[in-house]
Amino acid sequence: MLLLAVLLPLALACEREHAAPPAIGQLVVWLDTDAPLPTATPLGPMDPAPLFDRVRVDVVPLDGTSCDCTREFDVTADSMSAGVSFGVVPASPSGATMRVRLFRAAVTLDGQPAPDSTIDVTLAVPALDEGTVTDVTVMLATDDVGVPVGAGTPIALTPGQPDGSHVGTWPGAQRVDCATPPPDGEVCIPGGAYWMGDPSAAGWTDVQTVHQRLVVLSPFTLDATEVTVAAARAAGVTPDASWSGNMGLATLDYCTFSTTPGGPTDALPVNCIDWNEARAYCLANGKDLPTEAEFEFAAGGGHGEPFSWGVDPPTCTEAVFSRSPDNAPDCLLHGDMHGGAAPPGSGSLDALALPTGKVLDLAGNVEEWMRDDWNTDEQPCWSRPGVYDDPLCAAGATEASARGGSWAVTGGLLRAGLRDYGDKTQWVSFVGFRCARDAQ
Repeated sequence: MLLLAVLLPLALACEREHAAPPAIGQLVVWLDTDAPLPTATPLGPMDPAPLFDRVRVDVVPLDGTSCDCTREFDVTADSMSAGVSFGVVPASPSGATMRVRLFRAAVTLDGQPAPDSTIDVTLAVPALDEGTVTDVTVMLATDDVGVPVGAGTPIALTPGQPDGSHVGTWPGAQRVDCATPPPDGEVCIPGGAYWMGDPSAAGWTDVQTVHQRLVVLSPFTLDATEVTVAAARAAGVTPDASWSGNMGLATLDYCTFSTTPGGPTDALPVNCIDWNEARAYCLANGKDLPTEAEFEFAAGGGHGEPFSWGVDPPTCTEAVFSRSPDNAPDCLLHGDMHGGAAPPGSGSLDALALPTGKVLDLAGNVEEWMRDDWNTDEQPCWSRPGVYDDPLCAAGATEASARGGSWAVTGGLLRAGLRDYGDKTQWVSFVGFRCARDAQ
């Protein structure tokens, strides 16, 4: 049989010298990757997000010998930089195959690393001469994520130890600042990489799945707030429906637009507007609607978190949600039977703070139209494996994507990775928009 032993990473890393070789040959496998891995220090706004944190190794003898040859262990930037290795000792001359996977411990399917978010390399382990110790290196390249290497024909091992660590050098993960300062009212979102999708919320809605994809984004700007009634009116926008003038419970009572300046809804985000009108406003101002990938990146704080501020769900004072008497009344203030949208920044926690300003209401207040045509996770725009560079779904659909939570939903539906959609000619009282701009 084969003996697969995961050795203490630092022991081999510091010494890089072998003890007396075993009676049979031994393979010492060194791991390297260009991916950013977890660090001991908290992430800053310009730090790349760690993409993986665990390794799984499976060794299978070619002669079919039964073998308990599976090991898993955590990896960090520090351990990988110091050197991570393990030994493979064959007791049979037939050789073996070795499968090495770098993945995220929090994202597995039936106990196995999720294929679309795993670097998966299968290698040929040759028969070894007796009494020898042979160093080899396995490079786990981020560009190979979701696309197994050597699955059909195992690839050859690379002789020798790594020539230094490449951890964190993958170009796609580097945070890239905007080329120029953002205009007034906009905030620079530095480019970078993150995991798009939220497997932990699979099944929460009828479109939410376990699927994830690694996305690389160029820098862009986002409007600091959702477009308000006053801004829409000043631009000559006329939404599909206007405020009724009442604070009751009818649909038009929740629409915010008014043709009269200085009214009580001027500071509220404009809603009851369809996708075509929203996009026309952005284009007329030299911008466009944000893509799904851009919005989720910002809403997850640039690090793929559930919320821009981290992992903890908000309370009623920290974001605008559950303000619907019919569906989600938990955050209605005492005596307020209307609820609805609120002025930008009403949620004390719902803000992404960056060097050039704060982006408000990415989790709550109104849901927002996206530039993308709607495709499910299983349809062509989002189903291919591999890395996605500045993705935009242009499928010619009559429906468009929407992102973000709103005043009309419960707190569980505010997470950055949750998706929604609607007909491009449809308007509802809980959907508005903001604009984005390329900033390369």
